[in-house]
Amino acid sequence: MIPILLQIMTIFILDFETTGLNPYHDDIIDIGCKVLDQDITFQCLVKPESKRRVDDYITTLTGITNQMLSKQGKQYILACQDFINFIIEQSDGSTNYIISHNGDGFDFIILKKILRDLRLHQKLPESFPPIQYIDTIPFAKRLLENQKRFSLSTLSKVFSIPQPEAHRALPDVFNLEKLYRQLCLRLGSKYQVKDLLLNPDYIYNYIHLKD
Repeated sequence: MIPILLQIMTIFILDFETTGLNPYHDDIIDIGCKVLDQDITFQCLVKPESKRRVDDYITTLTGITNQMLSKQGKQYILACQDFINFIIEQSDGSTNYIISHNGDGFDFIILKKILRDLRLHQKLPESFPPIQYIDTIPFAKRLLENQKRFSLSTLSKVFSIPQPEAHRALPDVFNLEKLYRQLCLRLGSKYQVKDLLLNPDYIYNYIHLKD
């Protein structure tokens, strides 16, 4: 493995809840984000950009109702601005690392859409730092050799992580932070290295077979 080298950076845990499973076309309705290992969070309900109503299946899954979004949700662009400003405010100006579960297939696609939309509206600050993306599904797939299923719910049960309010963005962020910690501990034990939680480059290289 590549020798461990501790760096100064900001690591975020991120989750989006949407009106469906298509990250290209479905609407964001809930954003949750947290600075890893710090009590610094962001949460925001979002009015559907398409103005379509949330169907009963999504309400049952997430607990988010159309009434909640109408009363508490922010307009899409305003919510995106607030979220990106949170990232900027917590960043040290260097590369940010953003961790999501199924990020490559879902959350990172949505984040890139947010950045694109803010650019189109000329509302993305020039100071927005570069991002390195870490998806915990390929991390778990490489590390857990005998595991067959890799949903956040399944892996949380594997590591005995409680799941209150599953499918709400910020509670899922807290669950994912605990899962990420457990995966880092398991990897550190396997290769006898310490402090992997705060060394995302090591994790990124492990996931992408750069070791």
